[in-house]
Amino acid sequence: MDAITLEENLHFADADEISEYARESVEILRQNNVISGRDNNRFCPKATATRAEAAQMIHKALKVLSGGDGV
Repeated sequence: MDAITLEENLHFADADEISEYARESVEILRQNNVISGRDNNRFCPKATATRAEAAQMIHKALKVLSGGDGV
């Protein structure tokens, strides 16, 4: 995966709820279209992912890692 430049701020309405240690990883996943958040541009870092959400993230991550576009 190519190195990407992290933007100053995460683009989620509840970005302040994302733990400091996870911010860089969340932004990398967002920029690679692996995650996009939930309704109202919220990330909901304390919520549990559904089975469907987890499967979709794994699918998209594998596409990115294999050279696809992650979508």
